[in-house]
Amino acid sequence: MHKWARDKEHSKPIIQRSLDLGINFFDTANVYSFSRSEEILGRSIKDFARRDEVVIATKVHGVMRSGPNGGGLSRKARYIGVSAMWVWQFQKAQHIAERHGWTTFVSMQPLYNLVYREEKREMVPL
Repeated sequence: MHKWARDKEHSKPIIQRSLDLGINFFDTANVYSFSRSEEILGRSIKDFARRDEVVIATKVHGVMRSGPNGGGLSRKARYIGVSAMWVWQFQKAQHIAERHGWTTFVSMQPLYNLVYREEKREMVPL
């Protein structure tokens, strides 16, 4: 899908090395490489780690197919978080969830972040 995306053969050693170095948080999404990202990560975790020792964050917005578990919140989740919103929106959503007795969010991925771009050796805002 993207020229920087890697297949299972190239991804598994990277995931294994990450685990060996103590990384235990992985962020993916059902729409990354048409779910291949989740599949490769899941199989790698099964091969190289204990599932209860890692945190896997994924997104559920994108619809991958019609029918049950094809997208959205029909997919199994232990906790929920949000991304790409302003802090005031997060606070409002959290307050509404608390007021109605709904599940509250445990994390937020900020709207803006910084990434180091190696080829230009500079920090760039996303």
